[in-house]
Amino acid sequence: MFDGDEDTIISRVGVTLRRSVSRKGLNSFEELRKYVKDGGDMAKEISNILQERSDLDASYAKGLSKLAAKMMKVSRESSGTIAAAWQAVGSEMEAESELHKTLAVSLSEDLVKPFRHVIETQHRTRKAVEVTVDKTARSLAEWRAAQAKAKKQCYMCARDNEKMQDVGFGDSRHGRLRTLSEKETVKLGLKRRKSEEALRKADVEYYAYCVRAERARLDWEAATNRGSRCFQAMEEERLTQMRDVASQYLSVVKNLGPKLVQSADRLNIPIACCSIDSDLQTVVSLRSAGSNVSEQLLPDFYAEHMSNVMNRDRRKETLEKCLNLICGDIEREKRAKTGVENLSRALQENPNFGTDESQQEITDKLKHVSKVLNLYV
Repeated sequence: MFDGDEDTIISRVGVTLRRSVSRKGLNSFEELRKYVKDGGDMAKEISNILQERSDLDASYAKGLSKLAAKMMKVSRESSGTIAAAWQAVGSEMEAESELHKTLAVSLSEDLVKPFRHVIETQHRTRKAVEVTVDKTARSLAEWRAAQAKAKKQCYMCARDNEKMQDVGFGDSRHGRLRTLSEKETVKLGLKRRKSEEALRKADVEYYAYCVRAERARLDWEAATNRGSRCFQAMEEERLTQMRDVASQYLSVVKNLGPKLVQSADRLNIPIACCSIDSDLQTVVSLRSAGSNVSEQLLPDFYAEHMSNVMNRDRRKETLEKCLNLICGDIEREKRAKTGVENLSRALQENPNFGTDESQQEITDKLKHVSKVLNLYV
């Protein structure tokens, strides 16, 4: 009995050690799987961000192209050096839109699409590995459960067999030997053989479950090892791809900067050639091309025309009223002219008193008043 108990203790210790190792291996694989999954999720998010950047550049290029077309249309409707400068600005806006359009296409076609292909391929591979490992893990769990159940049955049969084998010898241990009849001996022998047979079957079944569970463990261990190697290769591929994509992104952005600077430098010459004096010559020529004086219309009353039928006295009274209106206006305009002349002299004596615009307004007012007085004369 001591030997049997010792073997049981050793067996239990062995099972405990195997479970500890299996649990450690399972946790290690789960951590590796989570790490690889998190890396794949990060790569997917980066690809989405790059695609959004590509869409943003494409949208910006489209909007900038529309603004460039408007700028070109507006600047063509005018002439001169300044209009030509703005036409050059519109042309460079169109060139910049092409640069951003090229950047958008490069990001989408050269970076995002190959990157997403690798991500999707790795996702399918990772799922296949996880399915295989999970399948072997479930199989191992099922066989371990069957092994535990068979072990319980085996132990139960062993205890029952020990009890059956000790039947008839219980009193001998206390010095009292009990003699069995022949019939009882035959019956007890049948029970013992039946108990021994049940124990033998339980031992064989338990051993078979132990062997099958161990095979399932080896299958799971092989699957996790293959999966771990596959995950390591996938992680190396992902890191390599992300490094290459980052390098390509750097190259694309670095190439964009100098092109934008060149586009801005091309505006130096047309903007430097802007000449206000040259463009004003067009205005001067238009002003001198024709007179801005419109046809003058003087008061023309009904009583002035002798051909119009009117009472003589009323005609005379009406003409006198008109003459009084004109004389009153002449007096007011003379007083206004005197006031404007006094203000003009004051500004000439004190130049800081008024601005150039106010002096110009006074000069224009003097001209206007003189023309009005000439009208009455």
